[in-house]
Amino acid sequence: MIIDEVHHLSNGSVREQRQLLNQLKLSSRDLRMPIVALGTSEALYPMQIYPQIASRFEPFSLPK
Repeated sequence: MIIDEVHHLSNGSVREQRQLLNQLKLSSRDLRMPIVALGTSEALYPMQIYPQIASRFEPFSLPK
């Protein structure tokens, strides 16, 4: 599954960010499919705060 515009995560409150990230984790497990999250560098901070999420998503930069 590809999820685009993940950088909008930082627009929500900390609680909303945590809920969304937890939903990503649960969706990956329940659907038994990998998730690719796409966004700007702003998406990195919320996703790196939580160790369980950070371990599932490896940041990768695409060249322009």
